[in-house]
Amino acid sequence: MNEKIEPGTLDRVHNARHQISEKFNHEPEKLIRYYMELQKNYKNRLADRSENSECKPQLA
Repeated sequence: MNEKIEPGTLDRVHNARHQISEKFNHEPEKLIRYYMELQKNYKNRLADRSENSECKPQLA
């Protein structure tokens, strides 16, 4: 992976993650539950990283 990141990309990601965290008053337990729910709801869009599978994204 030798791709360059566009200027400002990391700042946008940081700001987005901060805004999401603010919605949960920066409480880790609530934030983790939120991300786990997203993971459950969108599991078909995530790559399977288990040892016995190829690492290919599952696109809807």
